[in-house]
Amino acid sequence: MSNISFQKSKTFHASHDSVLVGKVLGAWGLDGNLKIESHTDYSERFSTGSILQLDGQSVRIIKSHQNKSHRIIKFDLINSRTHAESFRGMSLTISSDDLNPIPEGSYYHFQIIGIEIWTDDDTKLGYLKEILSTGANDVYIVGSNVKPDILIPALKSVIKKIDVENKKMVVSLPEGLR
Repeated sequence: MSNISFQKSKTFHASHDSVLVGKVLGAWGLDGNLKIESHTDYSERFSTGSILQLDGQSVRIIKSHQNKSHRIIKFDLINSRTHAESFRGMSLTISSDDLNPIPEGSYYHFQIIGIEIWTDDDTKLGYLKEILSTGANDVYIVGSNVKPDILIPALKSVIKKIDVENKKMVVSLPEGLR
């Protein structure tokens, strides 16, 4: 069984033309560095010289490095810890035009979060509430207003069709989930 391929940019689409690539967790050090939680698989997005949108304002990365599970980034417009601290909780985004192309049959998480989930026998299960990255394959958490959440493995044998434009996914549930 092979996996369905997905790219992070995982939690949401910030607006119709911007995509979340990171969240500011707070200041780091005294010189205006920010501690960033990455929301992208494309680490080059945080390379020196890259331009991102920080709360809607264009900023250029002066320096960047990985520190444990977070990125530490120095932007051109932030020069003190006090100023850096004012950005805590804010979003780092890019234009959807700047997304890297992905192979056919692959999807960015933001493209399918919220999509309706239907079985191959035309029963609506709910909507894609969240995606868990487990290492082996992603797992979809399907939410519903009337039933408990359902966990569905993101495998080609289970996911039969994804129609991003019509916001519909068709699945063939494994025996234990029927």
